[in-house]
Amino acid sequence: MTTQSPGQPRPPRATPRAAPPTDQSVKDTLESIVVAFALAFVFRAFVCEAFLIPTGSMAPTLLGQHLRVTDPQTGYRFAVGVDPPTTLLDGDGGFASNRDARSPLTGRDIDVPRGTKARPGDRILVLKYLYGVSPPKRWDVVVFKAPHEPQTNYIKRLIGLPNEAVAMLDGNVYTHPIAPHADAPPIDAPGWQIARKTDRPDTQASVFRTIYDSRYIPDAPIDPHANTAEPDAWPPPWTPVGDTADQWLLQGQREYTYRADTPGSLRFDFERHDYASRHARYPYNQFKRASNREPIEDIRLAVDVRPQAHGTELELRTTARLGGEHRARQPVIARIDATGSARLYTRDPGADADRPLSAAHQTTPLQRDRITRVELWHVDQHTILRINGTRVAEHRDDPTLAQVLAGPSPTHTPDVSISLSAPATLTRVVLDRDLYYAGQPSFQSARGALFRRPAPTGDEPDPDAPPTHIADPAALPFAIGPDRFWVIGDNSPHSDDGRFWNHIDPAVRSRFFDPAEFDNGRSPAGLVPRNLMVGRAFFVYFPAPLAITPDRHGLIPNFADMRFIK
Repeated sequence: MTTQSPGQPRPPRATPRAAPPTDQSVKDTLESIVVAFALAFVFRAFVCEAFLIPTGSMAPTLLGQHLRVTDPQTGYRFAVGVDPPTTLLDGDGGFASNRDARSPLTGRDIDVPRGTKARPGDRILVLKYLYGVSPPKRWDVVVFKAPHEPQTNYIKRLIGLPNEAVAMLDGNVYTHPIAPHADAPPIDAPGWQIARKTDRPDTQASVFRTIYDSRYIPDAPIDPHANTAEPDAWPPPWTPVGDTADQWLLQGQREYTYRADTPGSLRFDFERHDYASRHARYPYNQFKRASNREPIEDIRLAVDVRPQAHGTELELRTTARLGGEHRARQPVIARIDATGSARLYTRDPGADADRPLSAAHQTTPLQRDRITRVELWHVDQHTILRINGTRVAEHRDDPTLAQVLAGPSPTHTPDVSISLSAPATLTRVVLDRDLYYAGQPSFQSARGALFRRPAPTGDEPDPDAPPTHIADPAALPFAIGPDRFWVIGDNSPHSDDGRFWNHIDPAVRSRFFDPAEFDNGRSPAGLVPRNLMVGRAFFVYFPAPLAITPDRHGLIPNFADMRFIK
């Protein structure tokens, strides 16, 4: 052992030299690479795989090739589909000419300059092992090999399950349990029931489509000779009604203020700013052929209310078809009274008083200067009142399919309103609509679709005409056999899915379908065998990247749009 005095410099240490590679070290490296690749292939084959969404059949849940438009007057962002192949784009993926995109919230045109680059579709992760241990569930977003095109992966929402009959009416899906290989029962048979997305609240919340959001209004024009913004000339769609109409402060406001000590109401005007148009229904499709102009019945009305006095009463209202054998269009009312009692009501035709639809739920009265989130959902014949995200009251209307078909059609637009009993501020008001599973997109009859008679002139259904259904066997209720599934895209007017597939690839037919499934004129075309199911889509891991300028391709990762798929 040696020692060193404090003042003596420390001799430099020898630097160890790396040993030259040997045959063994090279072998170990190669083995590690091979094992890593093997594990990656096993993971991809059996656990999880990434896919690119090319088209907009699942929009706006999942985006295909699209343009992301930002309204410069409101800041609202929305996507418009540019599905390949398309003549809108040049060879570099930019718009070949100037275009106008219409804002779904204001109805105003937004300039899309020539050269603006389209964005690629979402990249998603799919769980492949899941359906080996747990059966597919209704409303899952699934990836599968198409029975008519088995070399191609498709992605849709799972609607119909094995051993049930399926029909569509008024944008909703109805099912009836059947024995294996049995035919579909007639529409007047007992046992038909509506398939409700509200049984999976997260899924239902994810498929709502925004009609209006009070946060997004055009900016007020600025007077250069003044220090304040001039009043905005753009009128909001919420219209004051009644004797206290002048007590509402709405113009140019993102918050709506009511100043009277007596009850007052706002009513949503669907005709203002063209909210009833086809473009407003499906803004994603506005660069394609026109989408359907379907009735709106299933909605979500949500308000953030801040009362100026304790115990202010609040009512949210829409219209729906209620009742069993004698169905009628009537109001559906969500009410929180001064004591905090929350309840659902309706008013029967000719009645003088409201009739309760649900039990009363005692909650905290609306508090002064405290924001409370209140939501009225009417979806799939299920009415729900939610307060601060909690379901406090509900009513399920369960008519038979024959009763729905024999009753009135949905109104073109519902009568939606908000009422207050005392001064308060609505800090945010949002109106959404639900998915509508079209039975006749672009006037092409869909499998399983039931219809009412069209009007003598025009293409809108006559709400007072006797009900009927298309006498085409493909448009009647149909049966789903064992280990078969039925799928539809969320972008109902522009989705190539099980409603229209009439061909089965010969190799798929011989391998996965029993000849008995084609007896007596039947056909399982449009159904996906379990063997062709790839897995459930669960996460958008790489949305379309952001671009520095609109005329450049995106390079910046878009972490804000990463999301789970409900």
